[in-house]
Amino acid sequence: MKPVRFGLVPRVLLLSALMLSVLVGVVLFLALRQQRDLIVNASMKEVQSRLDPVERRTEWIRYTVGNLIELQRLKSYYGEETTGPEGRLFNEKRYEQLTDGMRSHLDAVGSTSLDDATFRQMQYYATQLRIMEDRIIAAEKPEDVKQHLAANMLAGRYLDALLIQRSGYLDALRSAFSGLDQSRYRIQTVSFFFQAHFDTSLVEPSADLELEIQRIMTELSRPDLEPSRRQALWASLRPLAERRYRLYRLSSRDINLLRVGTDPELIASLDAVRDSYYARSPAPASIEREYAFQDKQYLISARTLFMKPAVSERARRILESMKGSVMWRRYVESDRDIADRMKPIIAELAKLRDAQAEGDLTVDEVARLADLYKEYEALRAEREKALDKAITWASAYDETSLADLEADLKATEAAILEAEKKLSSTTVESEKDLSPEEQARLAEERSLLAEMKRQLPLKKQLIAEYYPESAVLADAFRALRDAMLLDKAVMRFDYDTTSYMSYTGSATNRKLEQNRWTALRGWIRTNCSELYSCGGVSLPFISGTGEFVKPRWALERIMWDLDSQPVDDLARRALFENTAAFTRIFSDRSAIDAELSKERHRLLDMALSIGLRLMLIALLASLFFVRSIKRIITGAERIGAGDLDVTFEYRGRDELGSLVSALNRMTVGLRHRERMLAELSAAEQIQRQLLPEKTPPSMEEWLNIGQLYRPSSGVGGDYYDFIEMDAERMAFCIADVTGHGPGPAMIMAMMRAHLHSLVRSESSVRHIMEKLNERVYRETPADVFITVYLGVYDRRTGDVEYASAGHNRALLFRYQSETVEELPGGGLPLGLEETELFGQILKTGTIHLERGDLFFQFTDGVNEAANAAYELFGTERLKECVQLAGKKRPERILEYVAQQVERFSGRRVFASGPTELDDDIAMIAFRRIL
Repeated sequence: MKPVRFGLVPRVLLLSALMLSVLVGVVLFLALRQQRDLIVNASMKEVQSRLDPVERRTEWIRYTVGNLIELQRLKSYYGEETTGPEGRLFNEKRYEQLTDGMRSHLDAVGSTSLDDATFRQMQYYATQLRIMEDRIIAAEKPEDVKQHLAANMLAGRYLDALLIQRSGYLDALRSAFSGLDQSRYRIQTVSFFFQAHFDTSLVEPSADLELEIQRIMTELSRPDLEPSRRQALWASLRPLAERRYRLYRLSSRDINLLRVGTDPELIASLDAVRDSYYARSPAPASIEREYAFQDKQYLISARTLFMKPAVSERARRILESMKGSVMWRRYVESDRDIADRMKPIIAELAKLRDAQAEGDLTVDEVARLADLYKEYEALRAEREKALDKAITWASAYDETSLADLEADLKATEAAILEAEKKLSSTTVESEKDLSPEEQARLAEERSLLAEMKRQLPLKKQLIAEYYPESAVLADAFRALRDAMLLDKAVMRFDYDTTSYMSYTGSATNRKLEQNRWTALRGWIRTNCSELYSCGGVSLPFISGTGEFVKPRWALERIMWDLDSQPVDDLARRALFENTAAFTRIFSDRSAIDAELSKERHRLLDMALSIGLRLMLIALLASLFFVRSIKRIITGAERIGAGDLDVTFEYRGRDELGSLVSALNRMTVGLRHRERMLAELSAAEQIQRQLLPEKTPPSMEEWLNIGQLYRPSSGVGGDYYDFIEMDAERMAFCIADVTGHGPGPAMIMAMMRAHLHSLVRSESSVRHIMEKLNERVYRETPADVFITVYLGVYDRRTGDVEYASAGHNRALLFRYQSETVEELPGGGLPLGLEETELFGQILKTGTIHLERGDLFFQFTDGVNEAANAAYELFGTERLKECVQLAGKKRPERILEYVAQQVERFSGRRVFASGPTELDDDIAMIAFRRIL
């Protein structure tokens, strides 16, 4: 049964199907991933629009807690030393004004006045949390931060609960999330103290129950609660919890049944962002993970919520830019170097300021202080220069955006001129003659013109106020220290969430804020007053709507600390200090999966439809090309059968046309090669006829002779011969012409003719070799020479007279002792030097053969045969072969040696045609019989 062969058409179809499968898979993967992201983003956008006001309220809680804590910390700056411009502390009355301002703010956010007891309770908890914050600042390990938060959990929760109650937080929660599909989403915001500020499950039918349960749990957490009261509360809590569970079950909103406080996997989803906070490196981006519960799949997105956008947004942009830009990372490295060089300057400045606080400085110390501040400002200027270099690189990406805005403005102006020109030709009288359709079109054109004129000033303002992303990022690097310094200097009771948006959206606001930063630094450096406006600097201008709360000497230390800290470390510190809470969003993936499944089927149908069309096109194209290919195959088969007169035809200029041209050139080359092979075959036949086929008649009873010759390329330059000189003597020869192939073969034929002529006219081996060298030297090129071993055997005596012209040393096998002797050799090859020098170096000698002794000679193709490791067969191995097979017939000895060479080299010697060796090989051997 013949094997099934797949033709080109089935293979093309199979390849097309495979490519189609890959295409469908890739399209589905990319499209569905993009679709999933779009669906998830749309879902998050729906949630975020409701989440924003609640998160802002959460930020306000943390911001207010921070102000209450700061009020406790500010006490060290207020005391009795208040008189005169040289005072270093604010008076206590001003501290009372700050406290009253804080209380007035809390009064304003609540529906009722804040009573004294509640405010004192807030201050008490804030005092405990101030101590906690100081310990957290000094903590070195993430575990220490977590431990300090856990130790002050009750104080933090109580203070948060008072502010939540004060701010109407739960009412805001109900209002924001009342229309949210709570079968798909659940949202939580969790404080530092492992307590949920809000949970959308509170908007469930059991919300009132949640409020009552939360109230009971808060009261139960009090350590001073009487046992009887505690028992009563536990008794009332049990039925409320059971009722809440039934309501959850009846509403079938499984997402609200997730045990967020006890399930380790759910706790871990929040720990991912909390742990980064404990490590003082809060994660600015969301961290997502999937979760399965009761055969449902949920997507959990956890993120850190930051307050004070003027600081936290700048810090976030700095850290994100370092991930994607080598240029900004280089700037951060240069900023770190500058910060390190500032530290010794600041240390000396601090010593001088401390000495100045205790008394007047000497003239030299005053001069040194001025010099140090010059060095300090020079480093700040160097930092600014490095930042300008990074900005120049980053701003190149904004030119296109600005050019697009300007091009749009020009297009709008041109469209307005064109529309005005067109409408100016229409008068009131001519308009009356227009058809209703034409009048409607005219009214539409006027409306469009009015809209373009309305947009024109807006577009001009957009260009004037253009603040590209690179500028926003550069501002983050440049202004983070100033924004943090101003935040430390000024306390604002109202939490403004739009200040940073106003800054980036208005050049006027940016200029005003930058002037405040410059004025604050100037007032600090001038040292004209510790507490009041001076030196042309107005502290009320700096504080704006806030209160200036720290003396100059304290702000100077803060300024030094900020300027001497690398900007990336400072950004992490800013996020750490301004972390407000952690938000966690649960999304039911069933709706997302349903949308994706629908989209998957649609894309699959579309891909299959396109793929089938492509397969049909591929089939038709393959049929067209297969015909041409089949003609080429038929021609190639005829060439394989020996018909070299084939001509391939194809008119195209594609790859098949190139193939046909190459095949036609190949056919011409094959015909030429066929003629050359025929000529080489004839040369090989001639060369073989030049080599002896049998023993000379006069020696048949006296010698047993063997010979072996294998060329590496059909004809070669190796040569051997047995020539009858007279009835008693026989000349023998073995030679090797340099190279192999037709050239050396012709030189070998020439040398053979000369040798036969000389042997018949000369009897001395030396004379024969000298005259032979003279002729070869005269008739061959300078780069051609021949190694020759010539000998004469006398059957009467059994002696061998020999001469070596640069050839291998002969081997002699002694029959009686079964040993191998290596005969002397050497000399210069024929044709290398003139006869005088040749004769001086020519090596001659005489040996005697006993009956059974064997003479063996060879060319260098034998001993120089190499294996795969480039090791040579060598003379020693050759001697071992002759010794092992020395008593066999000479032709068997030569075959044995050739077999060992073949086995050693891994190349065939007895192949049909030339050998696979790199050189020709020739061997002769004869044994004395009588």
